[in-house]
Amino acid sequence: MRTLDQIMGDGLWPSYGSPAEGIRHTAIFKVLSEMLPEYVYQHLVQKAKNFRWFIPKGGQHFGQLQQFPATGKDPDGKSEAVVIYLSPELDPLPLRDYDDVLDRAIATVLHELAHFVLGHREGNVDENQAWNLVVEWGFKDLVEKRT
Repeated sequence: MRTLDQIMGDGLWPSYGSPAEGIRHTAIFKVLSEMLPEYVYQHLVQKAKNFRWFIPKGGQHFGQLQQFPATGKDPDGKSEAVVIYLSPELDPLPLRDYDDVLDRAIATVLHELAHFVLGHREGNVDENQAWNLVVEWGFKDLVEKRT
């Protein structure tokens, strides 16, 4: 199992928050610390500077200005910022089963990381390809559960 210190040292942890921060941070921690196969984790470590997490807090405001540093170049050579967004909608609401909500958040983290690994960009996204990669990583049960 990878520790939070290792994940932070490898540059994969969001710039703020702890695993106890909420369901989205818990899901990221579970995925990075114990769920991802080592070869996938190492691929992400090699590309850690090429993406940022965006995990806005829910219920505080309707909009938010957020600056992201460029993480690389698009196919045309223009600077771009690749951002993995995790919606406040993933946070549990009263009367929802926590385990189901956590599974949904974990599946979302895996799915968004799959888009990143596949090199998908806005406007050029294949949802089935991303879900198929999550299955290839060994998470068929989570993919089936989300449908």
